[in-house]
Amino acid sequence: MKQLLSNFVIGDYRQVMKPLLALMNTVETGKVLWIPFHMMEVLRVFASTLALKNKLAIQEIDSQFTMFRNAKTASGDAWEHLFVATLLIRCLAAEFDGVILPLNVREFVDCTVDFNWPFNAQMDKITKVDEFVKLIGTPTHYPHISIYYPPHSGFEEVDVIVAAWPSVSRKLLYSYQCKEGKALPINLSKSVFEKCVVIRGQAPSKTSTVREWVSPRDADIDQFFGASGSQWTPKRWKELNK
Repeated sequence: MKQLLSNFVIGDYRQVMKPLLALMNTVETGKVLWIPFHMMEVLRVFASTLALKNKLAIQEIDSQFTMFRNAKTASGDAWEHLFVATLLIRCLAAEFDGVILPLNVREFVDCTVDFNWPFNAQMDKITKVDEFVKLIGTPTHYPHISIYYPPHSGFEEVDVIVAAWPSVSRKLLYSYQCKEGKALPINLSKSVFEKCVVIRGQAPSKTSTVREWVSPRDADIDQFFGASGSQWTPKRWKELNK
């Protein structure tokens, strides 16, 4: 399973069991790319029949891709769902990067992963970042990573929060805001986070920091979404529409 998820990022056909290659797209460079319609079925079957840990997080990948498919054009929702799905895949495969998800592989190599859990309240009523962070619960296993996608439409300035526990005594917090175009966050980032990153669909050629939000360059955005995910980012949508 980890090899299959890792392949979303790397695109190496040698990491894929041969029967599954027929469900993927092979490109001229020799890489293989996920076809979501097929790969979500594979993940559903594996999650329901194999004794895997992190089953709920694996199933959530399917949910995020379904919402990505059904999102309204230019609403910004599709970009958020693609980002959350990629976060889940990278965390489950322990495929971290140095810019957007800068976790130490050695500390999280065999971690457990949750989505919107643990949390000590009814999440859909929370609109403030500071209150939300205080309500993040304590995991039962370490190391652990939880990805939070606050459901309230009025949640302030942050779209996604990652809480990572390399051990029982350490917790790392990261926040993300997704902008389908070139826009930047209006307000300063919160000091409670290790790093605040704005994921722009039309990213600049150089990394910059604005109001304490890190805005990664276009190449780093593509690298994060990986061999498969980088084919479905906003700049690709225009090309596909043509």
